[in-house]
Amino acid sequence: MDRAKLIISVHFGELWLKGKNRGDFVARLEENIRAAVPKGSFKEINTLRDRIIIVPNTRYENRIKDALGYVFGISWYGTAYIVDNDIGRILSFLEGLSKSDKLNGRTVRIETHRSNKRSPLESRYLVGEILKIKDRLGFLMDSHSNDVIMINPTENGTFIYIEKLRGRGGLPVGSSGKGVVLLSGGIDSPVAAYYAMKRGITPVYVHIHAFRENDTSKSAKITSIVHILDRYSNGSAVYMFPSYIFESSIKREHSRHEMLLFKRFMFDIADMVADREGATAVITGESIAQVASQTLENLHSSSSGARHIILRPLSGFDKAEIIDIARGIGTYETSIIEYRDVCSFHAVNPSTRSIRSVVDRMYNETSIREAAIRTMDKGIRMDSHAPASKRTPKILKLSTQ
Repeated sequence: MDRAKLIISVHFGELWLKGKNRGDFVARLEENIRAAVPKGSFKEINTLRDRIIIVPNTRYENRIKDALGYVFGISWYGTAYIVDNDIGRILSFLEGLSKSDKLNGRTVRIETHRSNKRSPLESRYLVGEILKIKDRLGFLMDSHSNDVIMINPTENGTFIYIEKLRGRGGLPVGSSGKGVVLLSGGIDSPVAAYYAMKRGITPVYVHIHAFRENDTSKSAKITSIVHILDRYSNGSAVYMFPSYIFESSIKREHSRHEMLLFKRFMFDIADMVADREGATAVITGESIAQVASQTLENLHSSSSGARHIILRPLSGFDKAEIIDIARGIGTYETSIIEYRDVCSFHAVNPSTRSIRSVVDRMYNETSIREAAIRTMDKGIRMDSHAPASKRTPKILKLSTQ
């Protein structure tokens, strides 16, 4: 078998739509790939016109591909070989490769795609030449097979792909700025964080808990969820705040609207964290009419006064769909661990058709805004991607800023 360079080729789909700023998105994707793959796993990473090429170190090929499976912005990827743009070398290499452990005995479909339209190696010609040597190949050819070998002549050489692995699509994390994710510890909000990351948003997590102090051992479930989500973003900032100051600010006559007022409180906290972090949006796991506080009227009332754009990626999903996605991204089993969720003990017989002006009045006649400001002084901030020795929570003093 002629010598050829083994590579992992990464292809980006939606990024092609980005016009003159496409380079910024592709540069971000390369940066995220470098952060995601194991240290020392590659010899070089190069960006070509329409793909990113990774030259792996020995024995790291599969570990790199596993890491790429969590990187947003990738349409598809896979192991390939680069050979010279010469039909003799292409056929000779393909024949040798067909008898290797990677291809021998497989039934495959041959695909051809000529990226360099000036090349004489057009698709019909390539298929015809391969058919001439089919009896010498170690694999069987079947045009209906789902197992694909793709031959792709380019100006940089001919790429021979022995697999096409589907990527997660979307945009590279960080290409759309930062967003504050209100992370409850339930099933929905981690899925919302996943979809925010898929659209290029770097998450900043805010968790408001039911404990008196910010004891991280009590919030181990939250840190576990963040750890799972960090596979898609290579680290994040995590804020934790107690809810007891809010509890003391609510009046008994407001009980039917308590959950809506609590959401006002959370959005106040989120706005202040967004200011600190330079975030543009606040992301929630709300789905329209899934629970009482998520009717259209209540979503309208609870978000009144928020200063940053509120994104609800799960608005059109039902619970069964959200659970399926949570299982797929790896957060479900942790999300269902028993935990004192702060959202679960508010409002008996809650209002489902609130009037915004009424909720505005209740908000103004209580000290919720002041409670949020005081709560900021009780918060902690952690960097989830920092080394353990530097992951000591930092107490916040933000109300005076």
